[in-house]
Amino acid sequence: NDVFIDVSNSKVAGAIIVAGEHGQNLLIDGLEKLKIKVFLVDSYYYLSNKYNEIRACNYPAGVECADYLIGKSHKRFAVVRYNKLAFSMRQRCDGFTERIAEMGFDRPKTYCVDAVLSDECEELDRMLREIKPPFAVFCMNDFLANHVVFYVRKNGLRVPEDVSVVGFDNARIVEPAVKLTTFNVPKMEMGKRAAELLIDSINSNDKIVEKTEIAVTLVEGESVADLKTI
Repeated sequence: NDVFIDVSNSKVAGAIIVAGEHGQNLLIDGLEKLKIKVFLVDSYYYLSNKYNEIRACNYPAGVECADYLIGKSHKRFAVVRYNKLAFSMRQRCDGFTERIAEMGFDRPKTYCVDAVLSDECEELDRMLREIKPPFAVFCMNDFLANHVVFYVRKNGLRVPEDVSVVGFDNARIVEPAVKLTTFNVPKMEMGKRAAELLIDSINSNDKIVEKTEIAVTLVEGESVADLKTI
């Protein structure tokens, strides 16, 4: 309530809401009641066609990841994701698993971990028991991918020779286990575009809802093996 009072008193015309899970729907509803235009960036939820939104091309990125790993002659695949899955991550996961199945391979097994990662993880232990190396893992972000690399190595396997790992976000990690193969998300471009569209909407009082997707780029690191050369 204090937030809404401050916003109302400051005569705010528009707001950009970036990702986030907790209370996002309440925040959006409150701003709407104050007649404040809302623009979403990489929203945690799928919020129908009611709001303007910009997000990364998540489903196509999942497809591209699948094609990339298949091109490296991988035949066994896994997905590591969080127990609570954001809409954007779900799109990545769907693009990846559906493409793998479409290409005639077994649908990737999915392993769900807690948001707070620890040195012991039953799901990752289960992954290492169930899938025979070499195999490839698509992780829903780079922090998760980095943890998977540490975990795999702790259990005596090699990255990328035994387990290849792909992340997402091209994030800056303080202690990287390896130079990750990942997808770069143009966050600066997304923020700039969101601001431009929000300002245009405010100035024109345009009520047309616009959904914009920004392409991501595969960045090759050292965490994926080309099995044709091993």
